[in-house]
Amino acid sequence: MTDAFHSESANNIVDFKPRSQLAAEDQLEAFIEWAKQTLPKGIPSRVHASILWEDSSWHPHGFTGCSFSAVGSTRSAPKAMQAPFTDFAKALLVYRGVYLQKKALGGWMGSLRGLEAALLELTGTRDVTRVSAAVCNKACEYMDRYWTKGNNAYTHSKTLETIINLMRAKNLLNLDFRWTSPLTMKPNGTLKQQRADREQKLPSPDAIRALGEVFSNELTLPLDIVVTSACALLLSAPSRVGELADVELDCVVFKEDNQGNRRMFLRWLSEKINQVTLKPVVKPEMEPVVERVITLLKPITDEPRAYAAWLEDNPDDFPPHEGVPSKGPDEPLTYAECCAALKLTVHETSYPRSVFKSKFLKSVEKQKALSPAARALLADIRDGWDFSAGKRTYVKGKQGFQSIEFDDRCMITELW
Repeated sequence: MTDAFHSESANNIVDFKPRSQLAAEDQLEAFIEWAKQTLPKGIPSRVHASILWEDSSWHPHGFTGCSFSAVGSTRSAPKAMQAPFTDFAKALLVYRGVYLQKKALGGWMGSLRGLEAALLELTGTRDVTRVSAAVCNKACEYMDRYWTKGNNAYTHSKTLETIINLMRAKNLLNLDFRWTSPLTMKPNGTLKQQRADREQKLPSPDAIRALGEVFSNELTLPLDIVVTSACALLLSAPSRVGELADVELDCVVFKEDNQGNRRMFLRWLSEKINQVTLKPVVKPEMEPVVERVITLLKPITDEPRAYAAWLEDNPDDFPPHEGVPSKGPDEPLTYAECCAALKLTVHETSYPRSVFKSKFLKSVEKQKALSPAARALLADIRDGWDFSAGKRTYVKGKQGFQSIEFDDRCMITELW
């Protein structure tokens, strides 16, 4: 459902060229249209085919950190970025993410949120062609108010400088101006304060000691093995926790370090540069720890790795398991067979059709990262679904849902 685009590389995407004779409003319209045409060209292995321009968030589709929310938005009280500013924000992210092939986009969203709020307050509109130095200064006030941790506000303001320079280069401003952020970096503090800050980020010695004791025990539960092994691996080679999912089975490499000593290195996929690198184990004393991690993890990952390899080699086949009905891929399935194939439990008091609807269809409908093919299949099922109360048959021995017949016209197979 999340197949990546492979149509064109960044080298084949033509840059947006402003036309000198057009006004800023027309330049902005052309820039947005360029972005709409460029977005489907995507980024191989990163942006998914499920992405749509109209989506309120591109985060589930490969554009990490790109949720088009406004300043002050929270999960409990979401606040969306509004048109026409949203189209400009999306065009800007397409330019950076697709054309320039940059991965760091979350900081740009922070700058854009502050710019939208300032633009609305000072001009009463969300027309980005009316951005001025005063609007940018007001945006910095919003950043300083909402992003108080560390130097986040300063970083967002410097990103806003880059955005303004890009808008000037693309002739998207009614009045050309130069602007520099008024925010400054916060002082790092004294050496004593820096040391205290570093220690505050570290787990307590008692927690480290307890982790070591648990890791050294005879572990049997897979959850205990995975959790303690993950912690031990990150302590051996400090990295982003999300990178653990891409660790190879044969990740250990021995080579000489700069002093000519034989040291252990790990083949590690870095999320930041999206490339495999050799990461040294922090101390020779941690090398036996890494070897034990691999010894513990290999047996409990053999089956899922084999299953994942099968899925990669057979992307168009239904995943095999004990409950899959013994039918051809194009033969229609009953709702009971659908539930068995999807490993959905049907209790005696429930009906397979209702289980299929509540446990599968509704959950799929909530997913945003669906490919066009998956959306079409879901629409076919919904178009053929009987939404009436059904026809009660009163067959002897059937109760509840089982005594109701529905006139569903959709045909479900393993291939769908």
